[in-house]
Amino acid sequence: MEKKFGLALGCGGARGVAHVGFLKALEENKIKPDIITGCSMGSIVGAGYAYGMTISHIKNILFKLKKSDLFDMNVNPIKKNSLLAGKKMRALLAKHLGEINFDQLKIPFGCVATDIVTGRIVNLTEGNVVDSICASSSIPLALPAVKIGEHLLVDGGVLERNPVKLCKKMGAEVIVAVDVLGSLSHVSSYKNIFELALRIFDIQEATLTHKSHTRNADLVVYPDLGNISQYKIENQKFCYEKGYEAGINAIPKIKELLNI
Repeated sequence: MEKKFGLALGCGGARGVAHVGFLKALEENKIKPDIITGCSMGSIVGAGYAYGMTISHIKNILFKLKKSDLFDMNVNPIKKNSLLAGKKMRALLAKHLGEINFDQLKIPFGCVATDIVTGRIVNLTEGNVVDSICASSSIPLALPAVKIGEHLLVDGGVLERNPVKLCKKMGAEVIVAVDVLGSLSHVSSYKNIFELALRIFDIQEATLTHKSHTRNADLVVYPDLGNISQYKIENQKFCYEKGYEAGINAIPKIKELLNI
């Protein structure tokens, strides 16, 4: 008897294109997740797939993505509490997903964000999908916090870079987590205070959240992406191929876990 398959897609910025390649490997082997959870870039890819977008469609959107599609600088970032306004990002997501709610998705989906008021992780499984994935993807200082209900939310990776716990809570019996960030890479320098803030965020992700997210996963897959920065929109083809490669290598183990 097949078990309910949950796929937890972790955060990783531009490196998250690897998630699309991983999904392609699953599709080729006729394996479809029953539940998808995501954090940050994993929430964007996961929501698109749960909505019913084809792999080719998601791939084309990400391969054509340019900095100008996302970068809308705040005139006064200190007063606004973020370098970017975040309006372009939300508009781009709404263009492809529409203003849909979670219950309109074809595959059960949820994502995680961090409440900067309470300092706790928040599971997002109802309401507006675009608002939720914007919250899950809101890198502190780079993008503005998103208000949803009583919560003021930023990137889920602050506390939980891969939402395995949510996947289990939603009913998954076998959970495969895809971690596109891997281990913390070394850097020789940083150019400004913004790059310093992002570096501190990376260190926090690696040291505070890396170990905890694997505890309830039956399999954790790490695409080999080298030292590619998650903050630079480039190398999409490479990331996609490495995600696909990791997926193909993981197929035998996934089939074993699912008894298929």
